[in-house]
Amino acid sequence: MPPCAWAITLAAKKMEKCTYPSGTVGWQDFIFDEEEIHIDIDRWKLDKDNVVATHFHQEFRAYIPIVNGSDVLICSRICRGHTAMIMLQRVFSACLFFVIKPYDEILAEKVASEFSRIKEGALASALSEAWIQSVKDGKAIYPENLVKSVA
Repeated sequence: MPPCAWAITLAAKKMEKCTYPSGTVGWQDFIFDEEEIHIDIDRWKLDKDNVVATHFHQEFRAYIPIVNGSDVLICSRICRGHTAMIMLQRVFSACLFFVIKPYDEILAEKVASEFSRIKEGALASALSEAWIQSVKDGKAIYPENLVKSVA
């Protein structure tokens, strides 16, 4: 998960509007450079000129240096569950766009938009199935105590 997703999560939590980013941060808002994924918060903010967006923008900016200076393991525990699924889906949609764009920009936008509209439940099911297969193949670590407690 890119640090910008952690900052998004923390900003929304501080504002007590945890679902706000899911409804407003789209795949088009993510940009890539040579090494990292970023969110273009300035471009995003210009499109949504209201009090909540302004507050979100300020909180996001305040958390960026904190997450950039924090341990990845700690930050990985910040953005999880619903927010993580949505942010990963948006980031992957942006990846699809940037990979396909040099060949066909119209197709790239179509594919990215379609992927970003897949229902969260369908994504969760597919990821769970892939994880179960990895466990069967001995390639994934699973929470043994949890499995034993529900078995």
